[in-house]
Amino acid sequence: MDNMRKNLDDLVDLVLSDTYTKIPDSFMRSIADAPDGSFPRRMKPFLDYAALLSDALADPEAREDASCLLAGDMNVRRPLMANHGSHLLRPSNLGGCSLAIAADAHDLLDLPATSAPILMMDVGTLLGSWVAALLMTVIPDEYYVGAECSVLYRGMPGRADLLVTRVEDHATEIIEIKTTPSTALRAPDEAKPYQCIQAAAYALAPDSGPAERFSILTIGYHSARSRDGEARSQIRLDTYATADWKSRVDAEIDRLSSAISLPRDRVLSEAAALADATEAWRCLSCRFSACPKNKHPARFAL
Repeated sequence: MDNMRKNLDDLVDLVLSDTYTKIPDSFMRSIADAPDGSFPRRMKPFLDYAALLSDALADPEAREDASCLLAGDMNVRRPLMANHGSHLLRPSNLGGCSLAIAADAHDLLDLPATSAPILMMDVGTLLGSWVAALLMTVIPDEYYVGAECSVLYRGMPGRADLLVTRVEDHATEIIEIKTTPSTALRAPDEAKPYQCIQAAAYALAPDSGPAERFSILTIGYHSARSRDGEARSQIRLDTYATADWKSRVDAEIDRLSSAISLPRDRVLSEAAALADATEAWRCLSCRFSACPKNKHPARFAL
């Protein structure tokens, strides 16, 4: 029981800390190919979505309009907690563990889902939808905005948070909204690699244009101050060139597709080799007990 409590506490501590958000520059450079030799190649977004969001949050009329959107049109088109269906491979899996997705494919997940990460994801979903609704009310008329847009890349279905199209030339941009405790905003001014891979997959889809760029809008939902007491920003916007991430997205799809196609006996016999999660929180919520790296609280009660 003590081990179960300790591992559950570890999971919460990881999510509430910035230990898994500080990405070394060398690792960031290794996961995408920048044609001009610099990585990551930053781009200017169509609009300053962080500033627009700050304005909308302080505007009573925008908040009222966003409430109507969230309660009506947005939710009618696509329920917030919609069932993803039977597709094992989705953009949200990219950057994940080969063993976890292979075990899921063969119905080998034998540990219960833990409440803490599910609730944290639900908070992120609800807060992200609210942010999307707010942005839809304040983005200028020169842009068309679609929310929860269905896209398909290499047979992999997904839903992009926002697809912004410039009416003048039909250029498009994907906006992915991520939520995190504000301590994560103390990390270097870069989105996490797996977040970039997921957003790039949306941007590469023909349904998206494809989009030349994608932006990750990170929202911190706890107040945070630096050691000297200065208030820190709770909204960060990172914009990247989609083309720089294509090779990494394709490699991720190939890696996880290969894992899914493995026969059941190989998944069991090669578990140690397939366990390639790079973020500690994945191991703390993994539901496959046979993985030697598994740190799920319930595993220690078996």
